[in-house]
Amino acid sequence: MNTQKKTRALVEAALMAALISIFTILLIYIPILTPVIFLVPVPFIILGKRQGIYFTILAVVVWGLVITSLIGLMQTIFLVLFIGIPAIAMGYMMNKSYAPYKVLAGGAVAALLGMLLSISLVNVLSNVNVIDQVIKQMKTAMDIYIKQMEMYKDMGVEPYKIKELKESLELFIQIIAMTIPAGMIVGSAFFVYMNYVIAIRILKRIGYKVEGLMPLRYMSLPKSFIMGTFLIVGLTAITKYLNVVDFQTLVLNEFLIFQLIYFIQGIAVVSYFLNHFKITKVLRIFIYLLLLFSREGVLIIAVLGFIDAIINFRKLKRDKEEF
Repeated sequence: MNTQKKTRALVEAALMAALISIFTILLIYIPILTPVIFLVPVPFIILGKRQGIYFTILAVVVWGLVITSLIGLMQTIFLVLFIGIPAIAMGYMMNKSYAPYKVLAGGAVAALLGMLLSISLVNVLSNVNVIDQVIKQMKTAMDIYIKQMEMYKDMGVEPYKIKELKESLELFIQIIAMTIPAGMIVGSAFFVYMNYVIAIRILKRIGYKVEGLMPLRYMSLPKSFIMGTFLIVGLTAITKYLNVVDFQTLVLNEFLIFQLIYFIQGIAVVSYFLNHFKITKVLRIFIYLLLLFSREGVLIIAVLGFIDAIINFRKLKRDKEEF
């Protein structure tokens, strides 16, 4: 890269960092817009694709330094690690023309790593366990809700109903606490996917040739994944006798993750055949909604996806070396 191009890239990185800093501060101080902050990786990914990893790192560092003085160290640690690390990784891989699924996989791993690092650092610096605090807040909210319900005893609400409600809420919080690892993995994957799709669309709009994701109906897990599933299940069964980790927690998290993965594969199968038989768009949407909002439907589609991973209903060509 010649001097002129380096100067141009440096200016672009500095402007990007300044604009994203202003944007971040506005999002934090306007609560209704705060969720949009999870789209901050998009401009960093675009910068990485355009100018490379070094200028992306520079922009992320400058962004972090600017917002630290305005929003505090703890929030900055979370934002820079959880948002900055996957943005840098994805921008680098896109700059090097990695395949879309590799960019997504690498970004998801980077996002999960960033989340774990941010939680660990916050725990060390503040001497507060973030996850424990979240669970405590949920329990506090549950206690407040139960106390409010108990006020209705005099209005005819049966005591056993309040007891059942309390037991249900306690079970719900227990399940949430047990499934935090799965939630972090799924959340990281969704976060990366959302940013990748938006970044790809913007890059195409500004004239970059980038490889997008294939249509959902052609999505298929690699052959090695089904063997990996059986291997993980086998290793999990062994841990029951080793007492290394809590067996129930491990099984529940694995079930949720595999259910989601095979559900996506199952939806791909459904999409393929709906398209093959030229089902109208309105009817397709109705079928998707019916499947998504039905507990049995989700499980059935996940099983369909699992079977398709073995049998290959769509007769799609799958490379053994996909991963």
